[in-house]
Amino acid sequence: MWRLPEIVGRSLATELLLTGRILDAAEALAAGLVSRVVPSAELIATAHELADRIGRNDPLATRMTKSVLAAPREEHPGVDEEAQAVLFESPEKRRRMTEFLQRRSRP
Repeated sequence: MWRLPEIVGRSLATELLLTGRILDAAEALAAGLVSRVVPSAELIATAHELADRIGRNDPLATRMTKSVLAAPREEHPGVDEEAQAVLFESPEKRRRMTEFLQRRSRP
């Protein structure tokens, strides 16, 4: 309840919470509650593609990102800075940076 006004605005959040009205897909997309709308026939394949893409990321970075996103507003920017500091020193960051630099140095 407390995050909804930050996502959709106070007026819409109040209406939804007090009336129980359910948004359709287009309204949810316009309000920022969903990142995209796909036909139902493509739903499972699209969800798997998204999950696979997330799964290819560094697990530590994924966990920390989820933690930062879930943190209360008053913990920011400290929680963001802490996550960046930890990830900056991670072995995965070093591996990716080395891989990037090697690609750039190739003729």
